[in-house]
Amino acid sequence: MLNQWQNGTPVRTLAIGHPTRALKNEHGETVHESVNFRQAHALACVFEIIQVCMKTEPAGFVEYKDLAQPIARDHKLSGEEEGAALSFAWIVLQRGWSRALDGHTDREFITVTKKDDA
Repeated sequence: MLNQWQNGTPVRTLAIGHPTRALKNEHGETVHESVNFRQAHALACVFEIIQVCMKTEPAGFVEYKDLAQPIARDHKLSGEEEGAALSFAWIVLQRGWSRALDGHTDREFITVTKKDDA
Protein backbone atom coordinates (compact mmCIF):
# COMPACT_ATOMS: atom_id res chain seq x y z
CA MET A 1 0.00 0.00 0.00
CA LEU A 2 2.91 2.34 0.71
CA ASN A 3 4.14 1.88 -2.86
CA GLN A 4 0.68 2.71 -4.21
CA TRP A 5 0.63 5.87 -2.14
CA GLN A 6 4.11 6.94 -3.21
CA ASN A 7 3.24 6.34 -6.87
CA GLY A 8 0.12 8.50 -6.64
CA THR A 9 -2.23 5.55 -7.08
CA PRO A 10 -5.52 5.88 -5.17
CA VAL A 11 -5.38 3.93 -1.90
CA ARG A 12 -8.43 2.44 -0.16
CA THR A 13 -7.87 2.66 3.58
CA LEU A 14 -9.70 3.32 6.83
CA ALA A 15 -11.02 6.75 7.60
CA ILE A 16 -9.22 7.63 10.82
CA GLY A 17 -10.28 9.82 13.71
CA HIS A 18 -13.75 10.82 14.80
CA PRO A 19 -16.23 13.18 13.11
CA THR A 20 -17.37 14.58 16.48
CA ARG A 21 -15.95 15.25 19.92
CA ALA A 22 -17.82 15.08 23.21
CA LEU A 23 -17.60 18.16 25.44
CA LYS A 24 -19.27 19.29 28.65
CA ASN A 25 -21.34 22.47 28.40
CA GLU A 26 -21.70 25.07 31.16
CA HIS A 27 -24.41 22.90 32.78
CA GLY A 28 -22.17 19.81 32.88
CA GLU A 29 -24.15 18.11 30.12
CA THR A 30 -22.36 16.24 27.35
CA VAL A 31 -22.71 17.88 23.96
CA HIS A 32 -21.26 16.77 20.65
CA GLU A 33 -19.32 19.11 18.41
CA SER A 34 -18.43 18.41 14.78
CA VAL A 35 -14.75 18.12 13.97
CA ASN A 36 -13.24 19.22 10.68
CA PHE A 37 -10.98 16.18 10.28
CA ARG A 38 -8.69 16.43 7.23
CA GLN A 39 -8.50 12.75 6.24
CA ALA A 40 -6.13 13.09 3.29
CA HIS A 41 -3.79 15.34 5.28
CA ALA A 42 -3.71 13.01 8.30
CA LEU A 43 -3.24 9.94 6.12
CA ALA A 44 -0.35 11.61 4.28
CA CYS A 45 1.27 11.88 7.70
CA VAL A 46 0.54 8.20 8.40
CA PHE A 47 2.26 7.13 5.19
CA GLU A 48 5.29 9.32 5.91
CA ILE A 49 5.60 7.93 9.45
CA ILE A 50 5.40 4.37 8.14
CA GLN A 51 8.01 5.06 5.47
CA VAL A 52 10.45 6.56 7.99
CA CYS A 53 9.86 3.81 10.56
CA MET A 54 10.42 1.07 8.00
CA LYS A 55 13.90 2.52 7.42
CA THR A 56 14.84 3.16 11.05
CA GLU A 57 12.87 0.41 12.84
CA PRO A 58 12.23 1.97 16.27
CA ALA A 59 12.82 -0.54 19.09
CA GLY A 60 9.55 0.17 20.91
CA PHE A 61 6.71 2.61 21.43
CA VAL A 62 8.83 5.29 23.14
CA GLU A 63 11.30 5.32 20.24
CA TYR A 64 8.41 5.25 17.77
CA LYS A 65 6.78 8.25 19.40
CA ASP A 66 10.08 10.17 19.48
CA LEU A 67 10.42 9.56 15.75
CA ALA A 68 6.79 10.01 14.70
CA GLN A 69 5.68 13.07 16.67
CA PRO A 70 8.01 15.51 14.88
CA ILE A 71 6.70 14.20 11.55
CA ALA A 72 3.13 14.82 12.68
CA ARG A 73 4.04 18.31 13.86
CA ASP A 74 5.64 19.07 10.48
CA HIS A 75 2.28 18.23 8.90
CA LYS A 76 0.62 20.83 11.15
CA LEU A 77 -2.16 18.47 12.20
CA SER A 78 -4.83 19.32 14.76
CA GLY A 79 -4.68 17.46 18.06
CA GLU A 80 -7.33 14.98 16.88
CA GLU A 81 -5.60 14.46 13.54
CA GLU A 82 -2.20 13.95 15.16
CA GLY A 83 -3.53 11.44 17.68
CA ALA A 84 -5.34 9.46 15.00
CA ALA A 85 -2.34 9.50 12.64
CA LEU A 86 0.10 8.38 15.33
CA SER A 87 -2.24 5.64 16.52
CA PHE A 88 -3.08 4.27 13.08
CA ALA A 89 0.55 4.31 11.91
CA TRP A 90 1.58 2.41 15.07
CA ILE A 91 -1.12 -0.22 14.50
CA VAL A 92 -0.06 -0.69 10.87
CA LEU A 93 3.60 -1.01 11.87
CA GLN A 94 2.76 -3.57 14.57
CA ARG A 95 0.19 -5.66 12.65
CA GLY A 96 0.67 -4.91 8.96
CA TRP A 97 -1.84 -3.32 6.61
CA SER A 98 -4.10 -6.34 6.15
CA ARG A 99 -4.58 -7.00 9.85
CA ALA A 100 -4.96 -3.30 10.62
CA LEU A 101 -7.82 -3.11 8.12
CA ASP A 102 -9.48 -6.43 9.00
CA GLY A 103 -12.92 -6.45 10.57
CA HIS A 104 -14.03 -3.00 9.43
CA THR A 105 -17.17 -2.40 7.40
CA ASP A 106 -17.11 -0.92 3.90
CA ARG A 107 -18.56 2.37 5.14
CA GLU A 108 -15.44 2.90 7.29
CA PHE A 109 -13.17 3.03 4.25
CA ILE A 110 -12.21 5.97 2.05
CA THR A 111 -10.03 6.34 -1.02
CA VAL A 112 -7.21 8.87 -0.90
CA THR A 113 -4.47 9.86 -3.33
CA LYS A 114 -1.15 11.48 -2.54
CA LYS A 115 -1.03 15.11 -3.53
CA ASP A 116 2.16 16.56 -5.00
CA ASP A 117 2.84 18.53 -1.82
CA ALA A 118 2.19 15.60 0.57
